[in-house]
Amino acid sequence: MNIQIVGHVCIDNNVTEHASYTAAGSPAMFMQEILGQFPDCDVTIVAPYGADFLPFTKDTTLYPHEPLAIATMVYENTIREGKRTQKCFHYETARPVDLDEQLIELIKAADVICLAPLAPNYSAAYIQKLLQYKKKEARVVLSPQGWYRQFDEANNVKVRDFVEAEAILPIVDVVIVSDQDHGDMAGIAAEWNSRYGCVVVMTEAEKGARVFDGGTQTEVSTSPVPPDQIISSVGAGDIFTAAFIYSFAQSHDSIRAAAFANQIARQCLFCTPDTITIVLPE
Repeated sequence: MNIQIVGHVCIDNNVTEHASYTAAGSPAMFMQEILGQFPDCDVTIVAPYGADFLPFTKDTTLYPHEPLAIATMVYENTIREGKRTQKCFHYETARPVDLDEQLIELIKAADVICLAPLAPNYSAAYIQKLLQYKKKEARVVLSPQGWYRQFDEANNVKVRDFVEAEAILPIVDVVIVSDQDHGDMAGIAAEWNSRYGCVVVMTEAEKGARVFDGGTQTEVSTSPVPPDQIISSVGAGDIFTAAFIYSFAQSHDSIRAAAFANQIARQCLFCTPDTITIVLPE
């Protein structure tokens, strides 16, 4: 399965429930870490990054092959009692990768294209042009959290409206969001499913996930992990997305894919993101 993840990478400075560390961050990096542990997945991340990101790449396949930005985007995440505060730095230079011939060839070869920005600088026009080159049967999965963010003068992450939704959602197959992305995320998800026909999956932390498909809402529960046993919850939603992509691409069953993704995301709460090793459910 050829998977192209288009968005951002970042360096995370994390202070979580029971650990403090610096590691590669971003939905793209968490997704490729998980997808790389599934059979027959060939993953490329298309994102701007600086030379400071190179020590974090390990076996990651990045495009462009050389650093593009002066410095990599940095996120500072602090999680206390289940609540997260964030700061973001260097987002001004984390501009979308130019749509050159090499990138076009990557998009043409993809079986799955995942759109996963961390800042709202991927315009609807860029996304529309990018997806013109995909093959007809390729699935497009959207993780829109970056379009829900803006940054104040002190680099604090603030809520933004996803104003690009009307132009982007008609050309995607699946949208995966968190119930924390918006105050009425469930209502918005139901509207998107009804209006645009895309499958919408909303993660709900210890409750599991809710799937909006064909005008029907389905709760897909999980077994909660006691808070005192959680090593780190950073990236759990992105790990869910990766597992959903893998299962849905094979089964085309949104409920089954959400149940599978719940299992994988739960496993990852018992370790830091840089030490994740998953066990595939039977």
